[in-house]
Amino acid sequence: MASLALLAGLAAYPALAQFSAPYDPDFASEKKPEPAPQPSEPEPEPAPAETAPEPAFVAPPAEVEGPSFRLLDRPDGAGFLTPAPEPSASTEPARAPRDPGEVRAGMTAAQYDAARFSRVREQVDRGEEPGEERVSGPGGPLLVDQQDVSLSTSAPQPPPPEVELPTYGTSLSVTGRKVIGFNFSEKRFLNSQRTTGRPQTTNLVEIDQQLQLRMQGKVGPKITVNVDYDDTKLNQQDISVVYQGDPNEVVQNVSFGDIDLSLPATEFVSYNKQLFGIRADVKYKGFRSTFIGSRTKGQTKTKQFTGNTQFVATDVSDISYIRRQYYDATFANPSRLPIRAGSERVFLARQEIGANNLNEQTLTVDDIVCQGVGCVDSSTFTGKFLPLVAGQDYTIDYAKGIIQFRNQLLPQYVVAIDYLDNLNNPLTTQSSSHTLAGGGSGRFKLIKTPADVPIVSSGTEAGWNREMKTFYSIGQNQIVRDNGRGNFFLRVLDLNRVEVGPGLNPVQKYTDTIDVDFENGIFRLRQPFSVTNSSPSTPDPDVYAQTPISKRLFRVEYNFRFKTFFLEPNLVVQSEIVILDGQKLTRNVDYFIDYEAGFITFFNPDRIGPASTIDMSFEVAPFANLNNDTLLGARVSHEWGPDGKYSVGSTMLYQAGAKSPTVPQITELAKSLLVYEFDAQAKRIKIGDRLIMTLAGEFAQSRQNLNLNPFALIDNMEGIKQEDSASTLAAQWQIASNPGAVAAPPTA
Repeated sequence: MASLALLAGLAAYPALAQFSAPYDPDFASEKKPEPAPQPSEPEPEPAPAETAPEPAFVAPPAEVEGPSFRLLDRPDGAGFLTPAPEPSASTEPARAPRDPGEVRAGMTAAQYDAARFSRVREQVDRGEEPGEERVSGPGGPLLVDQQDVSLSTSAPQPPPPEVELPTYGTSLSVTGRKVIGFNFSEKRFLNSQRTTGRPQTTNLVEIDQQLQLRMQGKVGPKITVNVDYDDTKLNQQDISVVYQGDPNEVVQNVSFGDIDLSLPATEFVSYNKQLFGIRADVKYKGFRSTFIGSRTKGQTKTKQFTGNTQFVATDVSDISYIRRQYYDATFANPSRLPIRAGSERVFLARQEIGANNLNEQTLTVDDIVCQGVGCVDSSTFTGKFLPLVAGQDYTIDYAKGIIQFRNQLLPQYVVAIDYLDNLNNPLTTQSSSHTLAGGGSGRFKLIKTPADVPIVSSGTEAGWNREMKTFYSIGQNQIVRDNGRGNFFLRVLDLNRVEVGPGLNPVQKYTDTIDVDFENGIFRLRQPFSVTNSSPSTPDPDVYAQTPISKRLFRVEYNFRFKTFFLEPNLVVQSEIVILDGQKLTRNVDYFIDYEAGFITFFNPDRIGPASTIDMSFEVAPFANLNNDTLLGARVSHEWGPDGKYSVGSTMLYQAGAKSPTVPQITELAKSLLVYEFDAQAKRIKIGDRLIMTLAGEFAQSRQNLNLNPFALIDNMEGIKQEDSASTLAAQWQIASNPGAVAAPPTA
């Protein structure tokens, strides 16, 4: 129906068109009708078309008398969609096809109605079918059924209510939520509070509202809108409206809101900040200008860092090993390795009075060494144990049999363990720390005893001495790896700072017997210090006692890579500009910044090399937000000559504080800063046949006014005000001297 209605509307106007071959013989020109051919004579050849040039899209005459073409009557039984019946066989000779040039010569150009096109486009924008108006005209009757036409003499009905939004170039995405929470609380007392005056019943109604809105899109083909509002976060109110003009327009860009305010940089003057303000770019032929204006939120400061590594030289004592975190789960028997992954069960008894946990269970654990007949020894411990979680409370190296606790254990803690060894034998069924023999008690085995001492006075216990005291912390993580060129230095010295590591037994030398974890900043001795060189398997009791005595130290020199830099506390939100080696970084993609604490952390510290330069510009919010300066800036330039060969320009920046209408304090003075420059450039000037020279010059100057107010208060004397009042009692009045005369008598 839509296509039929459109056809009926177009029938009201003359059908003017040009055709190219093939030509439909059902259409014939009214001006040059063809005579009926005689059956006995062949049809003569058509005359050639006139040599007049073919018209192409020529405006039609003011008045057209009737249509240029008419639709011939079809034979009976042939409809619009029904083909005509097959004609009977005829003995007439076939007519020769007409020359398309002759046909086109008698046609007029196509006719275009701009008003009708506008009406059809409006119907499409409203969601209607085009051509529903069904206008009749001289072309013939309406091509619609009579059922679709209804006549009425009453007043026309108003259109239904609707919200019309132009869809041409408009695309908006609006998301958000509005939360309204109600909280009602009531407190009632059993008895009236007569002494304090407190009511017997109190109630409180609290209403909590939250609004989060985000809108992005375009209004028209040139205006972009971005709104991000969240009242649940501090300073989360970003609004920006940007108008982007066409390349040939005078106004190229107009931006308003939380945008990047920047001016084209010259040799001495540049500005680039993300503030709440307005920016406009104008271009006319060779002239270009940029204008910015905003209100600053704080004081601008800059910092520069070179690289992200720092050299450190430090001494680590031999008794400064990491305490109560690393334990040997093999009980000094490597034949149990490797431990079956995921088979371990670790329990911890805190032994804290009054601290109960629902997951605790009472267990009796013992040592792995069998003592006495039937392997029932007296070295047992009974307490309330709490199961630990792998990866959360501890990590275990199944290949080396080392268990590391996440946090340092307290001296009173007790730890028991069970696992499957390389032969799938449970540790609870084993009765010796030296062999894998069975016959154990079936209890969990102790790897840490209370106070790190034997439970009974016996030399056959092993669990109390499972702590590994050979791990040391360097003090920094992310240490630069040893490149073999002297960037990492680790040696064992005596107290006189003489290197003694290679002469010890066992030898303590990096990298032969000392392993370093550069990422975590930890190094480990493969074997502990011995009591003497003649007894290498006996640990030094002075170094590993409960109250150790230092005998040696480690000298460590290294470079560590850090990824967090400190700027200043109380930074203005989104005021920072971070440039790494000339490339601007993106917030929350390349780095994270804590505006309150003033720390900035880079996500990829390997990107920063030893010679990299990090330039940071930021704003610091003053106390109580007392600083609120005005910023104005402009850049005007003109280029002429081929390819902008010659150019002149000027830049101006003006920043000033709010001038107080009253006399301010000496610490609240408003100041201003004016920066301006003039520059000129001549590019690609040929000197001779082979030399090309570019000349550029710039003059820049800054002027600062530290006090915009002519007067300021040093002290208003309000804190030292003194008042004297005369008493109204006669007894408190006394005789005083009469200035300039003799004192008067009391009776005068």
